[in-house]
Amino acid sequence: MNEHKFTKAVIDKLPASVHVQSMTPVCITAPGTPDRYLDYNRDLWVEFKIAKTFGKNGYNMQDRKAFISARQEMWLERRYNAGKNVCVVVGVPSDKARGFILWTPQEWCSLVLPEVFIPRLRYSAELAAQLLERVR
Repeated sequence: MNEHKFTKAVIDKLPASVHVQSMTPVCITAPGTPDRYLDYNRDLWVEFKIAKTFGKNGYNMQDRKAFISARQEMWLERRYNAGKNVCVVVGVPSDKARGFILWTPQEWCSLVLPEVFIPRLRYSAELAAQLLERVR
C-alpha cells in the first residue's frame, strides 16, 4: 500500500463533521508542512508516512529517505513545542491499511522499537478513531 492509499484509508474513516484539509499543494511553497490539517473542536496537524522497510531493531525514523525530512522534523517539533496538536501516522507494509501513531518528537525522531510499535498497531478505522479523539 502506498502513502496516498494509506492516508485516504485513514482519513475516509473520520466523520464528515471533521474538516480535513490536504496540505500537499502548500508543500511547494512551504516545505515541511504536514500532509493534512484536521479541524473540529481542536486542530491537528498530521504527517503520514509509509514504512517500507523494517530494521532488525525497529523502524529508524531518522532515515531521511524513508521517513521524516529535516524540514518536516523542524516544522512538527516547532509546533509541538508551541503546544500545538501534531502527530506522525506510520503505515506498515500490509495489504490492508495498518499502522501506528507517534505523538512526540522523541518518538518520531528516533528508532521505534518493536515493543513500542507492535502494541500500537491498528487498522485504519482505529487510527481514525485515535485522530478523532485528538480533535474532540
